Amino acid sequence: MAKSIIGILTVFFTFFLIADSYSQVETSSLPKNNFTLFSDLTLNGLDELQDVVTVLGKEKIFKVSIDEKSEEAEFLLNNIKQKFSSYNFIYEKEDGFDYKIIFSGVKFFVAYSEPKADKIIGDEMFMRDLSVAFRFSVLNSDNAQQSVLKTYRDKVKTEYFDYIQESNYSFMKSALPDKPFMKKIIVPAIIVAVSAIAAILFFTIRSK
Repeated sequence: MAKSIIGILTVFFTFFLIADSYSQVETSSLPKNNFTLFSDLTLNGLDELQDVVTVLGKEKIFKVSIDEKSEEAEFLLNNIKQKFSSYNFIYEKEDGFDYKIIFSGVKFFVAYSEPKADKIIGDEMFMRDLSVAFRFSVLNSDNAQQSVLKTYRDKVKTEYFDYIQESNYSFMKSALPDKPFMKKIIVPAIIVAVSAIAAILFFTIRSK
């Protein structure tokens, strides 16, 4: 009977260890950090402005103004300068331009779900949700104010939490939700109990 139990436990642990090794192979590459993802979302969101500017004329001079002071606004402005480096965009002068582009409602958001193990003894994972939203209008043109919203979702290993949050911008960081108390206690207790039973049976069989 004891040999049967130890055999079952051995198969049980072997199965999950093998399954876990396949999981690690599939997700071995590092996830993109929040800074990179926010940059990608922002640059993609600015495609709509690029279409408007191209129609008005790339040779025209555009004055850019953001109606707020915040980290998000600073980050957006840096991405505007990057994307439109070959355009005639100005940022400080208050005259000598053909069109004025005004940005408002700049909001960047990141949130994480409660970490959960993808298997009984597998890696803990959490869902990551990011969003970028802003509005822009081009004065002296026939274009109405436009709203931009870009979102992103993926699943990340808990061990990469600190890595994805590496940034000097506070809005790119958020806290992981705490696990319910019972989950913190019961799951580790089950793993410890099963391991203890396996060890006791193993040494019991060896001593006979």
